[in-house]
Amino acid sequence: MLNITKNLIKFESDKDHPKEIKKCFNYSIKLLSKSGLKVKTYSSKGKLSLVAGKKIKKHYQYILNGHLDVVPGDYKNAFKPYLKGSRLYGRGASDMKGPVGAMIKLMLNPGLKDIDLGLILNTDEEVGGFDGANYLVNQGYTADCVIVPDGGDNFNLTLAEKGVLHLKILAQGKSAHASRPWEGDNSLEKLFIIYEKIKRKVPDTTSSNRWLETVNLGKISGGLAANVVPSKAEMILDFRYPKKVQRKQILNLLKSVCQKETGVTFKILSDGQTMNTSKNNKYIKKIIKVAKENKVSLKLNKDHGASDGRFFSAKGIPVIMFKPTCSSIHIDDEWIDLKSLEIFYRILKRFMLK
Repeated sequence: MLNITKNLIKFESDKDHPKEIKKCFNYSIKLLSKSGLKVKTYSSKGKLSLVAGKKIKKHYQYILNGHLDVVPGDYKNAFKPYLKGSRLYGRGASDMKGPVGAMIKLMLNPGLKDIDLGLILNTDEEVGGFDGANYLVNQGYTADCVIVPDGGDNFNLTLAEKGVLHLKILAQGKSAHASRPWEGDNSLEKLFIIYEKIKRKVPDTTSSNRWLETVNLGKISGGLAANVVPSKAEMILDFRYPKKVQRKQILNLLKSVCQKETGVTFKILSDGQTMNTSKNNKYIKKIIKVAKENKVSLKLNKDHGASDGRFFSAKGIPVIMFKPTCSSIHIDDEWIDLKSLEIFYRILKRFMLK
């Protein structure tokens, strides 16, 4: 498992290095196929994904789902994995090449040969997952239970994830010299007015009261120079929402505020649903029990991010989501604890055998 994870980390498999993504993908295929597993590959809009198992079929009892892509790592030794104590460092160690290493080891374990188990590996989770897990779900791949260890750090069991909407708002105005602003129509000011109206409708969140919808102004651009009234401008907003119904409410809010400003339109850039699994689901109860037998207490958790789990959840498939002890994701000097990775592996193995 250690060697597999280290080798996976060595590939600079971010969105800016498609050749490295393909090498990482092919390395995974080689590991799986040489053990006698069947592997079927897919490509949607250039994004690679695979399904592996004793047989390739559309329904399994269990599916392990992971991604091989990472966010860029522009710090020293990002793709040169190294050990420090029980920690393995490198880009993707936590998100999520460590868990993928454990999942590949599970697939290669002859002790699980009688388990109805499939593996899905994707290469586009960090850019939305629409041509990976989403594509495969729409191809008809389902399971009684899907394990997605892409959230729930430090043995937190994530039962819910917020939905996400990325929206671009475009404003059209009229240029003029800055000394005669009445002759123009400032497109940037339109965006500021709209954003203030949106902010007034979105509740304030605190560290103790955070399971609410949020909005973040992530990018704004427009204008040519300080002495020119800008004729065009745009901003990109990130909305997160805990309840499915809030997606429609957010879009209705955008329609309402944009219609009140001339020359303003918006479009959806990215659209991800919420993920929810009941704490009373039999697989959730089972994984909690098995973890306890391995002296691990899985704490029930809600996550503000989004993952491939949402695509399976949208089809009514229960999702098990937790990870070993590890660093936060997307940080410099990302790491995963190898002792806890081994415990994580044992829990999943016992879960499927029980």
